[in-house]
Amino acid sequence: ARLPDSPPGDIDDPAEAKQAPAQRSHTVVVIDTAGDRSADFSGLKLRFLRPALEEQFAVVVWQEMKGMLGVSYERIGHSVVPLKDGGLEGKVNTLRVVDHGADVGRFLLMFRYATTPFAPIVDLEPNGVQRSQAAVRWSDSNKEVGSDPSAYVVCLREADGAWEVLDNQYRERNFTFAGLKGNTLYEVNIGAVNEVGVGDYGVVEFRTGACEPGPVVRVSADLQQDSSVVLSWELDDDGGSPPTGFLVSYRQGEAVGELGDVPPRRVGSRYVTELSDLDGNTEYVFVVAGVNSIGVGTSGASDPIQTPPSSPTACGQPVVREVGMDRATLEWNGPASSGGAAVTGYTIFSNGVPVCELAVPPQQALAQYEVTGLMPDTEHVFHVRARNEIGEGPVSPPSVPVRTTSQYDEVYIPGG
Repeated sequence: ARLPDSPPGDIDDPAEAKQAPAQRSHTVVVIDTAGDRSADFSGLKLRFLRPALEEQFAVVVWQEMKGMLGVSYERIGHSVVPLKDGGLEGKVNTLRVVDHGADVGRFLLMFRYATTPFAPIVDLEPNGVQRSQAAVRWSDSNKEVGSDPSAYVVCLREADGAWEVLDNQYRERNFTFAGLKGNTLYEVNIGAVNEVGVGDYGVVEFRTGACEPGPVVRVSADLQQDSSVVLSWELDDDGGSPPTGFLVSYRQGEAVGELGDVPPRRVGSRYVTELSDLDGNTEYVFVVAGVNSIGVGTSGASDPIQTPPSSPTACGQPVVREVGMDRATLEWNGPASSGGAAVTGYTIFSNGVPVCELAVPPQQALAQYEVTGLMPDTEHVFHVRARNEIGEGPVSPPSVPVRTTSQYDEVYIPGG
C-alpha cells in the first residue's frame, strides 16, 4: 500500500535522511494489533521485487490513533535495515514499540527506497508503420519506484537479430525509426532511466510495408536436346507483395539482350520458364529479376552456359530489284545468326517451290542473285533459306509479289 501525504511527511532524523534520500517511494506494511498496545517487529523480513539503490534503508513505525477529530498518526520508532542478496531482501533485527495512548488501532511500518523504473508502456503511433520507417510512442509505468525517469534507452533489431542501441539518453516519449527495410519484422525495446539505472524494457513489434521483391537466387540454366534452355530460379522474399512476373535478360560477352517479361510459373519451390531460338555455339549468362506491384527487385544470374552449333536463323525478306520475262534479280540480308557454324548455302523458292540451290564461297557473303528459268507473264513470290553444316534454317518472310514480263527484251524495275 501507499500512504498519501500523511502520515509519513519527511524523515527528519539526519541518520534516517542519509539512508532515505528525497524522491524515494513510501511503502507501508500495516500490522493490526487487534487492541494490543505493543508490537514487536524484530525478525520481520522484507522482500522486494526489484533491487534498491542503497545497501540499507530506513524503517519508520507510525502509530494510528482514533480520536474526537478523526484518525491521527504519531511516529514512535525507527530502524535502519541492511539489505542482502543484491538489494532485494532486508531483515529488521530489533524494533519493538509500545504505545502510550488508549485508542491505538494499528501500527504502520513504513520504509522508503528507490529502484530502477518499471517497463514503459510502448505502442505504435496511429498509421505509424510505413515501408521504410515506423513511429512509436510510450508512457511511463504508474508503478512507484521512488525516482522518476530522466531519460530513455531506445533499441532496435530485426527479428532474432542483434540489438542496436540508437540512443541511451533520449528525452522524449516518441521516436521515429527511419531507413528500415521493407516487409521486415522489427522489435523495439524502450527502457526508462533514473538515478538508479536502466529499468525493464517495454517491447513492441511491427512489420514494415511491402517493397520490391528480394534478390532472385539459385538461378539454373539447363540445356535441352533441342538446344532450348530450361531456366529456373527461387525467390526467397516477395517483398510482401506477390510477384506479377520476372524480367529475363542475357549477357553474351559485353552484349546484353532482353528476353522479356516472364509470367510467374511455379514448379514446387522454383519458378520455371523455357527459352528457345537461342544462337548456336554461343555462351549465355541469364539474368532474372522479380517484379511485383511495388517495383523491380534485385536480379540474380546463372552460371555461363554454352549452346551447341545449330542451323541458321531466318534470312531477311528478299527484295526484287529487276524483273524480265524469265528471270528476276533478288537481294536479301543473311541470317541474323549463323547458328555458330558458317553458312554454306541458300535455297531460293518461287511460289513455295525451290528454284535454285546456291553454294556460298568461304568467307563470302552472298546478298544478291539472279534467278532464271521463270515462267513468263507469271506472278512470283520469293523466299530464301540459309543452311550450314548442322542443317537448314527457316524460310525468310515472303517478297512482295512481282510478275515476269511477256516479251524477252522487256525488263522492268519493281517500284521504279
